[in-house]
Amino acid sequence: MKKKLLMILLLCIFSMNLTACTSEETGTQKKDKDIEEYNIDDFGALYEKTNVLFEKESEYLTDDELYSDKGYSIYKKCSEETGLPFKKTIRLRGKKMNSMKGFLLESTDGKYSISCFFNEDSLNESLFINDGDNIVVSGIFSENANSYGCLTNATIESPQNIEIVYENNIDAILSDYEHISRSLIVQGEISTILSLEEFEQGMEIMKSTVTYEHQDYYYDTVAQLQGESGSIYFMYKNDEYPNLKVGDKIVTPGYVYDLMHLKHLDGTVEILSGLMGNVYDIYTFQ
Repeated sequence: MKKKLLMILLLCIFSMNLTACTSEETGTQKKDKDIEEYNIDDFGALYEKTNVLFEKESEYLTDDELYSDKGYSIYKKCSEETGLPFKKTIRLRGKKMNSMKGFLLESTDGKYSISCFFNEDSLNESLFINDGDNIVVSGIFSENANSYGCLTNATIESPQNIEIVYENNIDAILSDYEHISRSLIVQGEISTILSLEEFEQGMEIMKSTVTYEHQDYYYDTVAQLQGESGSIYFMYKNDEYPNLKVGDKIVTPGYVYDLMHLKHLDGTVEILSGLMGNVYDIYTFQ
């Protein structure tokens, strides 16, 4: 996806009022209780066509204009030209894939991908659905200026009765690190909570054995998730999750990177610790 649309999707992640997505009338479109239904291939073709037109129409907008009502109105105009739903409730079928927040609905070949977000007070049920599983989701597409091009107020209609089960997968992730290429669902038990400053002091002491690099955008608090033999660290905003504590079993989505590894004489590499960086969605098991 091009830079402008990527930045809009990032705004969706940080927005407190997440909303919306796109579509049009095709041969596979259906009517059910006044909700238009699409599969991801038909919807994605409209979405891509709209984004290409939007890139052209917004070519000379400043960032302030792009991520405001002005950009929103241009995306509305482009959607109307292509037939993509705008500020409408739709139903969408596709394959669930992990994301940093919410989830992605993708086509089988990966050509099309739509970002989907739940309300802030709703459980992200997608955390408990396997990557690549077929799902049916409804929500509002392009609901407002900070979420156009996204599906918000998402509800997973199928599968129903999603089973919420805790299963520590820290060691499994680290042992399969070389095959990781996407965002993961990480489950583990919190063994340590530190301020970012305390964590970075520790990284400085261990700088000859770790790959850590400071980033200005890192959040203020660091938690360690422990497995049997390895661990994964992540950063989060303490004021958003003030009740997290040592001993909590949690699940969170994100990318895992090598923080500390051991290279064996035979040339193989064993990952001892991973780092996720900032995470935006944490569920605590009760």
